[in-house]
Amino acid sequence: MAALEDRHWWFSGTRALAARLLERHAPPPRDALDLGCGTGLTLKLLGEKGYTPTGLDASPLALRHARSASGAPCLRGSADRLPLRDASFGLVTALDVLEHLPDDGAALAEIRRVLMPGGTLLVSVPAHPFLFSAHDRALGHVRRYTQKRLLAALATAGFAVRHVTWANASLFLPIALVRLLRRSPRDPGRDEASDLSLPPRPINAALRALLGAEASLASRAGLPMGLSLFAVAQAPG
Repeated sequence: MAALEDRHWWFSGTRALAARLLERHAPPPRDALDLGCGTGLTLKLLGEKGYTPTGLDASPLALRHARSASGAPCLRGSADRLPLRDASFGLVTALDVLEHLPDDGAALAEIRRVLMPGGTLLVSVPAHPFLFSAHDRALGHVRRYTQKRLLAALATAGFAVRHVTWANASLFLPIALVRLLRRSPRDPGRDEASDLSLPPRPINAALRALLGAEASLASRAGLPMGLSLFAVAQAPG
């Protein structure tokens, strides 16, 4: 991720949509927690947009990358037991985090605890359980989500959903077809390998532009299908 995240079309598209959603639904200034901060590019984005960011990740290697990339304070911890005070953030971002957790409900309850009353959660998850593949296993995913499951998990944790959209709609059909065709009928768990690789520069640039164009529509009206789900949710109060 550290080698690809600043250039790869997928990560670029995720950040573009996240930025648009934050502009519309959770403008700065706010103290912001990036849960599962990874290599730090979302932290860097939050700082550039006027938030006061803090990162949290379970991986010491990720935290070293995140501190270097963003300059933001970064803590080591688990999403289901956050080492943070109650009501200490106005914004929490959890981009591609919940799918890694056996108990996503515990993590959402902890996110609600550390959010101020009326604070905002921006969450993204991979969509469509039927697409669960070697790519997901290689990345440590426990599940992919239906929209119904994601909304139910947010509601159970006490959040009110303000906006939900699919993402990566233009690429849904070709990527879904590739992942389904790659499955081994005899051993669906074989060949655990991520799809992440950097395509040739012209293709990468075209895909970045495509997802960037999608971000504007997804942040306003929402998209009818896609490979990922994004939701903006508000804590009580």
